Amino acid sequence: MNKDYLFVIPPSESLLLQVKHYKTKVAEIIGQYDGMNSKAHLTVHNMANENPLEVEFALQKIKGRLSELPCVNIGVNGFKYFHHGETMTIYAAIKGTYQIDNWFHALKKCFGKCTLTTPHITVARSISANNFLKLWPQVRQLTYQDSFIADKVLIFEKNTIADGKGSTLIDTIHFKNEQNSDRST
Repeated sequence: MNKDYLFVIPPSESLLLQVKHYKTKVAEIIGQYDGMNSKAHLTVHNMANENPLEVEFALQKIKGRLSELPCVNIGVNGFKYFHHGETMTIYAAIKGTYQIDNWFHALKKCFGKCTLTTPHITVARSISANNFLKLWPQVRQLTYQDSFIADKVLIFEKNTIADGKGSTLIDTIHFKNEQNSDRST
């Protein structure tokens, strides 16, 4: 049976709580919505409908590459949105800097891809245009700044055909901690 794989960077506990707070506020305005109970995270890669035996080999390469990336301080600065045809997604925006942009580019290369997606932390995913119009005037006025140290990637696996079991954490890859690495001078 084929499986889906999701690679995520978990944010700090304080950011998790803050995004949960915003999701609760969103639900107070528009009612329940898909993803309102999902834990905040930064998705960095996914692999869909893959043969687990073939993925096992690829994961070894990916893990080696990821473990060579340094930890990085990721800033969050305000909210933005994506437009997906008839739906919208509101997200906490990652603060782009030269260092962060280069780090995310290096991260994507670990997966053999150089195309960059917009790094973000979803608050309200795939909401209707009507709900977006209720929310956005309030959300865009919020001032939210935070940061967290990205020090690992979590890999989740789930069956491609939904079986009600959800995702299972199968591995954690830690980034290189520059302060603790051995250096010869």
